[in-house]
Amino acid sequence: MNEIAKLVPLVTLKEAVKSEPRLKKLAKSNFKVKQLLEVAQCLEGLHRHVLMRATLVVISDNKPLMHYSPLYRTTTGEVCT
Repeated sequence: MNEIAKLVPLVTLKEAVKSEPRLKKLAKSNFKVKQLLEVAQCLEGLHRHVLMRATLVVISDNKPLMHYSPLYRTTTGEVCT
């Protein structure tokens, strides 16, 4: 896994497979790597989890916070980022 991660530059996985020949070769020659990359591309960009941290304060200018950060309501009705 670590070897594969090191082959991915700071671009999307789709772009990485196109631009990195070693990654493209691995995906073509190893079915498990191909599956890994397919699943990872589906998950890429999704939010991993929601959590609440007491140390974070988000300040906005004139736009609502939803323009900058995903928001949700806790079970007690608090709005969190």
